[in-house]
Amino acid sequence: IDEKADVYSDFDNFELSTLQIRLKASAKSPLWNQKLTLRQLSTQQFISWGEQSNMHKILLRACNNVGFTPNIIVHSNDIECNERLIGSGIGIGLGSATTKRTAFLDISDFDERYTVYCYYKAQSNYGNVEHFLNFLKSK
Repeated sequence: IDEKADVYSDFDNFELSTLQIRLKASAKSPLWNQKLTLRQLSTQQFISWGEQSNMHKILLRACNNVGFTPNIIVHSNDIECNERLIGSGIGIGLGSATTKRTAFLDISDFDERYTVYCYYKAQSNYGNVEHFLNFLKSK
């Protein structure tokens, strides 16, 4: 189970889920109620997922595409830690949901999705593996 990648070229696959990824900040942030471009956030501090995570790569790619490298002050793979840091106003971060303490920013040029695929070998698609794959497909 991973994002779409060439490393799995000899595997069959199907889409498991797609999440819209948005930038969010503290619900008390002065940025919260503004219409912005991603470039306007170039001076902000960012909270990011771990450096090897796909979410981190999405953030870097989006920022680089508009001409800046984000000032990442914390890397964490802990969703609760990220939510607390963003909610406390320490930095902006990526997510697919908000909490009482965070709010999505209105960024006109940030439209990212994270799609997860299930990869499997066709010759292994029988018995319990087939049942499991069919279960995943039905969800």
